[in-house]
This record gives sequence, C-alpha cells and structure tokens, in this order.
Amino acid sequence: MNDLLVHELIQELRKINENLKEVKHELMQHQVQMREIHQYYREDKATFDSILSYLRDYQGIMDYQLSHDARTDKEAMLGLKKMIMSISDVWETDRVGASALNNAPISSDGTPIYTNAKPFLQYLAEVTNAGTNVTSRLYYRIGFLTNVSTTVQQFLDEGYSSEPAISNPNGLVLRVFSSSPNDTATGSGAQKIFISGIDASGMRANETIALAGTTRVNTATTWKYLDFFAIIAVGTYNGGASGNISLTNIGESITYALIPTARRSWRSGRIHVPVNGRGYIHQWVFGSFKNDVSFELLVSPDTDKNIVIGRSATNTTGQSTNILFPAPIYIPSNGRVIVQAIAAGTVNQADTSFSLHITT
Repeated sequence: MNDLLVHELIQELRKINENLKEVKHELMQHQVQMREIHQYYREDKATFDSILSYLRDYQGIMDYQLSHDARTDKEAMLGLKKMIMSISDVWETDRVGASALNNAPISSDGTPIYTNAKPFLQYLAEVTNAGTNVTSRLYYRIGFLTNVSTTVQQFLDEGYSSEPAISNPNGLVLRVFSSSPNDTATGSGAQKIFISGIDASGMRANETIALAGTTRVNTATTWKYLDFFAIIAVGTYNGGASGNISLTNIGESITYALIPTARRSWRSGRIHVPVNGRGYIHQWVFGSFKNDVSFELLVSPDTDKNIVIGRSATNTTGQSTNILFPAPIYIPSNGRVIVQAIAAGTVNQADTSFSLHITT
C-alpha cells in the first residue's frame, strides 16, 4: 500500500516538473519577445529623433527664407516708391518737377502715413493733378556743382546762391533774357520759361514767361526767393536753350539763376516753404565723382539758415547715397531746405536731389 502511494506521488511530481519546464520555456519565449520589443523601441526612437532633427532643420530653413523674402519685398516696395517719385514730374505738364500727392507725408520706410479706405496707388492716381497748383503737393528739386571748394562749404546751386530778398526784404521784380535771338516765343530754341518760388507776400508762386530773345522781359511777380527756373516749351525736337538764359535783377548786376546753352533747367538744390504752409522731407539723395565730397542737408526755420539736419560722405567711384529718414523732417512755415558740400580734392563734381511735401 505504501509503495503504491509513493509511486503515485512520484508520478505527480514528474507531471509538476514537466509543467514547470513548460512554464520556464514560455518565460524564456516571453523574455525573447521583450528583448525584441525593446530593440524595436530603440530603433523607433532613433528614427523619431532623426525626424525631429530634420523638422528643426526645415524650420530653420523656413525661418531664413521668410526673413529673406520679407527683406526682398521691402526692397521691392522701396523701389516702387522711387519709381513713382521719378515719374511724378512726367505727369506734371509744366515740368515744374513736382506732382500733387495726398495731404499726408510719406514715411522714411516707404510706407505712406495713410488712412484712406481705398488702395494707396488708386488714391495716388486720383489726387494727382496736372498743372501748376502750389498747395498740398510733392516738389522735387535737383542740385549740382562742379569743382566744389576744398576750403569752404558751398551750396549745390550751380553757383547762383543769391536771393532777391537779400537785396530787398520785400522782394524784387526780375528780368529774363537770352544771349541768343533764337530763344523767342516762335524761335527754334527755348520759347517759354517757368519760374517758381516765394513771392512778396510770402506765398508760393509760379510764373510763365514767353521769351523774346535778347530783348529783356520783366516778371509780373515780385519775387523774394527762387528755387526753380526751367524751359517748358522749345521750338526743336529734344531742344534746349540756344543761348544762356538769365534771371537777374532789373539792373542786371545780380544773376539769380541761369540756364546754360543746350540745357533746359537751373539745378537749384533748394526749396522754400511758404508762410502759410509746412514741409516734410523724407528722402535725400547725393553723389560725387572724381573726389570725396562731404554733404550737409540744411533745414532752416524762418530766418535761421544754419541748422544742419544730416551729414554724410560719398566716395570717388561715382556711387550715390539714398537716405530715408526714420521720420519725415519737419520744416515750418517760411523755412528752407538747401544742400551744401565741401570736397577733398579740387577736381570734383557733386549732385543731390530730394523731395519735399508742402501742405497748407
């Protein structure tokens, strides 16, 4: 009896042992599977890390491209603004070098201070008036001088720096004439000239005069300050002055402006603000040739003619500098803008241009 029980017990123990072997085998299989799962996790993590790195690099590329495109778009807008300014005097039939714009000045970054609901270019087209209106418009002026002094600053007005108000604070009637008989109302040279500046009352004024060759013609306007003198009609295709056209006092002892033979305008390098207005200058361009030239932009409130707003220098390679002011420079009523320069060498040439918005 006891032997039978022992035998049965041994059989049970053997079954238990077999079951334990099977459990051990299953555990070993589970361990292998866990190792495979862990390996897959490690491989997938490396893949995810690689993808994340690529995404970061792509984000950096996109950030750079967006920044570059923004700068490119800004440069394109500034270029468009310059183009609009350049063609503005083409719209001006009297060639006064200016065109009417909206009453708000233009900011230095090329963006108009503009609140109209219409697109700006559409509004610009609608408010641009042809003719010689003198209020709420954009004036464009050019200055030029050769052989700028190396010892004293000079205005870039082609050497004609005097003003009628210096001789008489109340202004002067002026005289126009040519050194050529061909500069007449029906001649082959210049036929009509246009004068713009400040009259005896301190207001901006324009006057058109038909030339009479060497015969003297007096102005109908009493002038205090001058900033524009140009031919607006000629008798020959692409023609200019046949002789030197002068704008002087009645005694012809002082020349205030001169248009040389074959040219069409005097490059004054200045403009005056009327007593009933105010001006805003937002852009200034200057350049030099053959030698270094240092430029200064002078903004004069009322009678003070010595306030320097900006100063810079160009090099000898014929490059020019275009300054866009952080905010438009304000010129009060009866003020003036003019450019002066001094050179590093005796052989040189300097030029400048700027736009001034005048509103009343």
